[in-house]
Amino acid sequence: MVASYTANLAAFLVLDRPEASISGVNDARLRNPQDGFAYATVKGSAVDM
Repeated sequence: MVASYTANLAAFLVLDRPEASISGVNDARLRNPQDGFAYATVKGSAVDM
């Protein structure tokens, strides 16, 4: 029983949470971010200007 619980817990913890994923640059969470949310490019990268 403990092994089954542990396996289920491990599977739950590693599941991909689609609600946490960003679908792209048009994602509503990027267009209308919550207070305290910030994003940027990496200095010196291909997208840094």
